Amino acid sequence: MAEFNFIDRYHNLQPSAPRDVMAARQEAFKVVAQEATQPEKIVDLTRIALGLPHPVGSTAPAWLASAIKAKDEMFGMLDREEAARMASLVMSQRLALGSLGAHVAILAAYFGENRRGPEAESLATEARNGLARLVRTRGADIKIADLEMPTAATFSEEVTKFDADNGPITEIVDAIAKDYRTQITTLVNAANAAIGGLRTANQRLAEEVDLLWWHLGGHSFLLDKPLSSLPQAVLPIVVGMDTASMVNRLPGPYGTYGVIRRALGENADRAMKLSELIEQLQAQNYIGIVTATVKDAAMAPIHAVVAEVVLNRAPMTNDQFRMRTGLHLDLVASQYEFALQAYHERLLIKQNWVL
Repeated sequence: MAEFNFIDRYHNLQPSAPRDVMAARQEAFKVVAQEATQPEKIVDLTRIALGLPHPVGSTAPAWLASAIKAKDEMFGMLDREEAARMASLVMSQRLALGSLGAHVAILAAYFGENRRGPEAESLATEARNGLARLVRTRGADIKIADLEMPTAATFSEEVTKFDADNGPITEIVDAIAKDYRTQITTLVNAANAAIGGLRTANQRLAEEVDLLWWHLGGHSFLLDKPLSSLPQAVLPIVVGMDTASMVNRLPGPYGTYGVIRRALGENADRAMKLSELIEQLQAQNYIGIVTATVKDAAMAPIHAVVAEVVLNRAPMTNDQFRMRTGLHLDLVASQYEFALQAYHERLLIKQNWVL
C-alpha cells in the first residue's frame, strides 16, 4: 500500500495555500491522525468532513480546531470548510488503512448523496470501493498456521557450571521452569491465534448461511412476519435492518447488497419520500424493529425517526428532524437507497459506533 501523501492531497484541495500553512496543516494532520483510531473520533471526523450536525454536548469541533490552531494560530473555529478538509484527509487515510468501521461510517453519513462536504463525493467513492474490496477478500485472507512445539533450551551453561562448582541444583531447576513457562506461553499464543482465525471463519460462514436462509425464506428476522405482508413504504428499512442484524463482524457477507436489491424486487429503484415511511409506521405497530432511541441522529437518521414513531409514538417534526440531522422529512431516495442506509446505520449501531 502506498504511503498516504498529505502534502499532495492537501495541495490538490488548496493549490494556493502558502508553504508555511501546508507545513502547519501537515503537523496538525499527524496529531489528529494519531488520535483518530478510536470509533468515537472516527465518527466525529466523519461528521465534520460531511458537514453533519453534532449531538448535544459534542466537543468534536473544538477538539479538531484546537489541534489545527496549535500549529497555526491564525486558524479560527469558524473556518468550518478548512476543518472539513482536514477531517476529510484524515478519514481518507483511515480508509486507505482498511478501517472497516470508517468505511461504513462514511457511507452512512453520505446517505446517497444527501450530505455535502469539500471531499464528500470522493470519500464516498473511496468508502464504497474499499468496502466492496474488503468484503470480497474477507474469506480469502484467513491464514491459520500449523501449531509447532517450541524449541527447548539446552541448559548447557547451567549444567557446566553445576559440574564445575558442584553447587546447588536450584539454578538448573529454575532455568528449566522458566523455559517451560516460555514454551507454554508461546504455544498458548499460537493456539489462540489459530482459534481466533477459526472463529472469524466460522462467523463469516454463519452470517452467509443466515443471509441465504433469510433470502430464501422471505421472513423478517426482526418482526417475525413474512416480508410480503409489509407495506411497500416500510419494506426497505425492514430489509436493511434485518440483514444488518445478522452481521456480527464487519464488513459483513459478500453479496449482501445484491440480496437487499432482490428482496425489494421491481420496486428497488422506485423513488419514495421519507415521510411516506413515517405515515406507514404510524398506521401499524412495528415493535421489534428498533429497541432504543438514537442520540446521534445525524449518523443514523432512519433509525432516529423510526425510533421516535415506534417507541414513543411521537414522530419528529420537520424542523426537529432538520435540526438533528440536517435533512428534511420530504427527502426523496430510491427504496434501495433507503434500505442501504438502514443497513449501514444498523451495522454502526450493532458495533457501538453510533449510540
